[in-house]
Amino acid sequence: MSIFKTIKEQLNLIDTAKHYGVSIRRNGFANCIFHNDKHPSMKLYKDHYHCFACGAHGDVISFSAQLFGLPPYEAAKLLATDFGIADIKAISRKQQYLTENTARSILTEYVFSLKSNRDKYRPCSPDEELHPLYIESIKLLPLYEYYLDILTSGSKEERKLFINTERRLFNELQAKLRQR
Repeated sequence: MSIFKTIKEQLNLIDTAKHYGVSIRRNGFANCIFHNDKHPSMKLYKDHYHCFACGAHGDVISFSAQLFGLPPYEAAKLLATDFGIADIKAISRKQQYLTENTARSILTEYVFSLKSNRDKYRPCSPDEELHPLYIESIKLLPLYEYYLDILTSGSKEERKLFINTERRLFNELQAKLRQR
């Protein structure tokens, strides 16, 4: 589970806003933190907020991010720390593990597809014209097997660096696999 989901499931926006000193009326309205509000126009609910004057809306994380001028991830970490919610490092490790498994799965499927195309479209004679999928498999198979080796036997740092720098590659491979 991601830190964002964990925070949203465990925190009530009204209690969080009160904890951070926001004055909330009995009807759930408060002065909006997004604009210079002289009359309460922001309604706080347990799971979200909405300002009827400026149109701002969001959840407990976006509220805290705006309140403290932080990016969303930093706001989530602040909330987790302030409310003793979860071990951030454990959540990050779990996210990285899930990402590695997903990346490994995509690469395994693509390597299998390349091997299948190599065998399926292998020419029967030297005079036969080469199929484009056979050419693609011969060109790309060594590279993608190398990538798969990084994810299966690389160090933790190598795997993390590879996944973070090649996110676009994984998106493209997923799109390719969906088309086949």
